[in-house]
Amino acid sequence: MNSSIFKDYLKTLFPGMNFRLGRIDENIEKQITIYTRNGTSGLFFYGEGHTQKMPLTLTITYSKNYAETEQEVNKIFEALTNLNNIKFKNTVFSVFPFNSRLPVYLGYTESGFYQFALDIDVVYNK
Repeated sequence: MNSSIFKDYLKTLFPGMNFRLGRIDENIEKQITIYTRNGTSGLFFYGEGHTQKMPLTLTITYSKNYAETEQEVNKIFEALTNLNNIKFKNTVFSVFPFNSRLPVYLGYTESGFYQFALDIDVVYNK
């Protein structure tokens, strides 16, 4: 599994959002940008068998209304943290919030869209 496959899964989960890998477009609303986060990754044991961990940061840009953006980010966070043993493209994975962190407010883009960040770990079977 890689961040591109995870992005493909997110497209099925949040069809109204735009998705990018690694570089945000500050002029687009309703966008999730996926970054590989520095951190511990690699082979370890979780449940039965060998698994891998992929640390990611998702930057969510939604609208020019703070309350609306915060509400949508919380929905996305809840949906992601309830993903357990999902089967997609020959991979089984689960999502965990990194260090139990809640979404973090980042400010807004030059275009005025509010942004939040989510740090997650995607754990998948190798």
